[in-house]
Amino acid sequence: MTVSVIAVVVICLVALVGTLSLTGKSDSDYSAATRGNLLNLSYIYIGLA
Repeated sequence: MTVSVIAVVVICLVALVGTLSLTGKSDSDYSAATRGNLLNLSYIYIGLA
């Protein structure tokens, strides 16, 4: 029982570290793509109105 609890804690820590390391890396074109997506959504909503 103790071994399984330790294994779960270790797996959770590894998952947390992996997630934090991946979220630290950002895409260089992310802001430009976001702006374009917002404009496209705005045009769609204006067209539907």
